[in-house]
Amino acid sequence: LFGFDTSEDAGSCVADVIASGIIPVAIEFMDKPAIEICEAFAHAGYPLDVGALLIVEVEGSEAEMDDMLKDIVDIARRHGVSTVRECQSATEAALIWKGRKSAFGATGRIADYICMDGTVPLSQLSHVLKRTAEIIDHYGLRVANVFHAGDGNMHPLILFNANDTEDTARAEAAGNDILKLCVDVGG
Repeated sequence: LFGFDTSEDAGSCVADVIASGIIPVAIEFMDKPAIEICEAFAHAGYPLDVGALLIVEVEGSEAEMDDMLKDIVDIARRHGVSTVRECQSATEAALIWKGRKSAFGATGRIADYICMDGTVPLSQLSHVLKRTAEIIDHYGLRVANVFHAGDGNMHPLILFNANDTEDTARAEAAGNDILKLCVDVGG
């Protein structure tokens, strides 16, 4: 579990991990709103003082996993990682995954949302995360980003009130802008 000050730092770390040739089993991304939503629901032990986190899982022999994790930690440090936590038990790992896997249901408990599904080149991930926040701010909405970062498959959950037609229209327009952004960067 890696915590970063910003989504952009976490996105840049993902791009560098994959560019280094390391292909983890999973690299999951959650921004601060997603962390807070999932932690309140699952009590997974996520750090609440970070702007984004990555959940990274590797497999192989003990030596292979140790080498991959060491390399990933080194890359994360170059991107200003503030929290590094390695699971010490299967129970701890299951709790971390419970939080991630409950993201969509947990989000639905606090707001209506539209889940966008755009894929971007990893080299553009940090830029797209920054622009997504700007787009959402422009429309006066909120977003919780949670996605499979290792393949650039983004799932911004645009939060809105489905009983408010203007809010719904803003959420749909923001979603269109985000998907256009994904295409514009080569996704």
